[in-house]
Amino acid sequence: MNFADCLVPGLARLGGPGDGLGRMLGLVERGRLNISFTAVGIAQAALDLAVDYARDRVQFGRPIGSFQLVQELVADMAVEVAAGRLLALRAAALLQAKRPARVEVSMAKAYCTEMAVRVTSNGIQVHGGMGLTRECRAERYFRDARMQTIPDGTTQIHKLLIGRELLGISALT
Repeated sequence: MNFADCLVPGLARLGGPGDGLGRMLGLVERGRLNISFTAVGIAQAALDLAVDYARDRVQFGRPIGSFQLVQELVADMAVEVAAGRLLALRAAALLQAKRPARVEVSMAKAYCTEMAVRVTSNGIQVHGGMGLTRECRAERYFRDARMQTIPDGTTQIHKLLIGRELLGISALT
């Protein structure tokens, strides 16, 4: 299909002449940021689930949350969720202020999606063998998190975008 010399009435046009690419790239950035926040939400849900389980599950006469390694897992999860949320909020603030945010959006997308995979994996650890079963939401959170790393550019593509923007050198040439 070819749209060369296609006339579009002024009322049907979105934006001014020549604005199409910029508008489309803005939508791509917003989509990537949306995935970042989705990943943060999945990770937060996994953290909440792990905290509740660690408080309630009793082993050897005490809650498993009293064990040092479980506390370490939960603490690591909380730090990662907080860091991801801040990266995503920073990118969102830049976009809302209509400032350039290509690097920040890519940082948020790459970090938040990979963070969600790590956090949900730790959530499965907290749940032990039960965390691997479909009866446990921790398993679903992990699958949902893993899927976020692929759409709107894989983590590796975002790392290339970040590197290109920071260095001014493309790795693809």
